[in-house]
Amino acid sequence: MSTYFCWLIIPLLMKENGATPFDIGLADAITFGITGLLSPLIGFVASKEYLCPDTICRIGFVLQATCSISIAIYYISGTMIVPIFFLLVQESFALAFFWSICEYLLSNEIYQGETNQKMSWFCCSWSFGKAIGFVLGGPMRSAFGYSFSLYFSALIVMVAFVVFPRMPRNRSTTPNIAKIEKQKAKLEKKKAKKTESLTKKGLSPEEIEIKINNMNKENFLTKHQPVPKRYFLYYLNELVIHFTVYGTVAVFGNQYIDFADENNIVLNGLNDDPGTYCSLFLGIVYFSQSFCFWVLGQFSYWQYKQILNIIVQIFIGAICLALIYLRNGWVLCVLAIPIGIISGYDLQSNVLYSINAGPKIKGVILGMSECVGELTCCLCPLFAGLIATQTDDRKWALWFGLILQCVGIVLCIITQAITIILERFDKQKESDEIELGNEHQESNPIEDVDVDTNLVHQIEIEDGNVSESSELDKEEGADEKSPEENENVQPTGTPEQKPSNE
Repeated sequence: MSTYFCWLIIPLLMKENGATPFDIGLADAITFGITGLLSPLIGFVASKEYLCPDTICRIGFVLQATCSISIAIYYISGTMIVPIFFLLVQESFALAFFWSICEYLLSNEIYQGETNQKMSWFCCSWSFGKAIGFVLGGPMRSAFGYSFSLYFSALIVMVAFVVFPRMPRNRSTTPNIAKIEKQKAKLEKKKAKKTESLTKKGLSPEEIEIKINNMNKENFLTKHQPVPKRYFLYYLNELVIHFTVYGTVAVFGNQYIDFADENNIVLNGLNDDPGTYCSLFLGIVYFSQSFCFWVLGQFSYWQYKQILNIIVQIFIGAICLALIYLRNGWVLCVLAIPIGIISGYDLQSNVLYSINAGPKIKGVILGMSECVGELTCCLCPLFAGLIATQTDDRKWALWFGLILQCVGIVLCIITQAITIILERFDKQKESDEIELGNEHQESNPIEDVDVDTNLVHQIEIEDGNVSESSELDKEEGADEKSPEENENVQPTGTPEQKPSNE
């Protein structure tokens, strides 16, 4: 919220002090370019745990707050453009210390099996913060001026510094036992009610069992999508649209503010300030993005569908054309809705691919994704501003977005074609291995051993006789007495005979 509140104020502040579109793009490039270069390094530090990740985030909060305060103090009386480039370096470090680290912390905090849903909540929250930042930025700048607005931006960050959680837990490999048990109990209760209602309808036990089993089946929208074998190619395809779509949205948030101010695009009948229109336009973009994050968190069908990457770029290209020629603020605000939905899909996909990387390289991959995103925010507005300055026509900043989509579509088609060819090769290889295994089994059948049942029966009888004889031997041994005892025993009822004397 604080960052994007600040980034609605900064382009207007620079324009008021005589900055060209290239200057505005350069400020953006310095901020997000340094962030992009630092992100992989910070991600590596997080993976190796050289420094506690939540501490790194808090350092980022402090840097963001001091950046806003420094700019506000200087521009109370200063009018030069050059100092703002140096002051924005603080924000570069602040963003690098926060974004990839926060995603890393969250990916470790989420219970196993809850990644898609919880990451969508995270994306929804920061997108909602962006929307509020943009919506508040324009009106507050008009009402209170630039310096007070930047002080407010710093205050927001310090609130985050206080409430940010300490001592995070590593639960990514642990299932949420309490939630699973609760879901099981809920399902059993639901099954019992369903069984009772079906029994009253007179259904047979077999029919009831079929209907109960169907309750456990996932539909095609919520069914879990496995990570593809050619994961890297899918990730590469996603990086292409992350560069093109996210880059064009970055142009909207940077150069389009200057374009709207130059062409006096306002909310007809409500307000004559282009800054207020830009606040509402960008606010709608990020409110729509928040809604998209929430929706995507409920379903899994959209995951790993490469064809969607081409479709969204076609839509963004068409919207760029509309922004070039339309001047009605209300109509343009309606077009902000699909922009937000498409950017939400792009960012949610990027996070999904990043956190599905292996645990040893997760921090680095998150850093690389953040690097691509930040370099996109750096280079796209910079080149768009350079073209607009050289041609002295702000429209070329938006034409740049259209050209970017055309390049992205070509790259996506190439990567998708390679993916399809390799996946077909993998399937063919698997089927060949199965066929080879079947042929080997047919050529070397396992011979059945004929068992002589009479012999088995005889062995069982002999075993039984042996056990019986051993038991009899034990009993006889117990009954036997020593010879001395036998000599001492006299038969009862027989008179004792004496030897006769001859």
